[in-house]
Amino acid sequence: MIWMKRILIINNGLACGGIENSSTIFANNFAEKGYDVHLLSVYNRPHFYSLNDKIKFYEPAANKKNKYLRALSIMAFARKITSTIQPDLIISHGEWINPFIILALYKYRKKMFLQDHMSPDLNMGFIYRFLTGRLYRKVCGVIVLTEYAKKKHQNRNKVSNIQVIPNSVRIIETPHVLKEDRIISVGRLSKEKGHEYLIRAFAKLENKWILDIVGDGPEYEKLRALSETLHISDKIVFHGYKLDFSEIIAKAKIFVLPSLYECFPQALIEAMALKLPCIATNCILDSSIIVNNYNGLLVEPGNVAALATGMDKLIKNENLRCSISKNAMKVRESFHVDTIVTKYLNFIIT
Repeated sequence: MIWMKRILIINNGLACGGIENSSTIFANNFAEKGYDVHLLSVYNRPHFYSLNDKIKFYEPAANKKNKYLRALSIMAFARKITSTIQPDLIISHGEWINPFIILALYKYRKKMFLQDHMSPDLNMGFIYRFLTGRLYRKVCGVIVLTEYAKKKHQNRNKVSNIQVIPNSVRIIETPHVLKEDRIISVGRLSKEKGHEYLIRAFAKLENKWILDIVGDGPEYEKLRALSETLHISDKIVFHGYKLDFSEIIAKAKIFVLPSLYECFPQALIEAMALKLPCIATNCILDSSIIVNNYNGLLVEPGNVAALATGMDKLIKNENLRCSISKNAMKVRESFHVDTIVTKYLNFIIT
């Protein structure tokens, strides 16, 4: 009977992040629909997302520092838990772990579905390309977020059973606070996220607005130093990694995604769902998310002048901000969790 089907979901854990967000949404909804859900985290990380009480959760005691030792540890842990659970279906989330999960659970490959979340143009190295090219075609099916990613997998990895299913939108519960003249950007502080261009663009603006940057990563110190060099350190707040940034985003009037490349930016659709007028680079592989000048503004990635112009345009035009924010909120319907989960179940349940 369908409600007794045992599903094992494998992800990065319950920390704040796009993969963690989408996979826990699916896990909770599967559990609510009566499935026997088990969630295996390959990392031991702080918990941000919560799980339905019916879900059985597993995580390793610690993380190996070396990435290859970590991969071996992940494989052993996944094999141990899976042999105990004996799932009817396995869904593994995340490009970096998926090949190692296939290797570890190869005898279960006919029960296994994979979901990729990042841009297929991201260079993850020779080992990753080698493994995905030979292993992805062996599993039951692959889920990607965009048509572009689907074509890439079909051409590069010869995957036949592949389905495009976007992430659902999580509605952030925000406190009732007064809006302030603040711009917010949320994301990992790494080169591909483009925060350097955001800061340089913000330095060109002649106003008293504040820029809130929520996130941590390898570029943190470099970006702080850049703000001091540009003499705008008093106008930028680096919040670091935040499990809960609801109050910060509630105060903002504009959201900016300055990435150099993105597949399906979860932070962007969450901001749009909060009626925030958003500026994003047109590197997003799902072109249906933002229609320029309708539900957001699009600028060229890495273009400081264009990004500054976009921010200045929204800062000075409150009517435009209002118009864009009303249209942006429609993502609540387009990416509603019930719609997305139904598509997901129709693909994985046979």
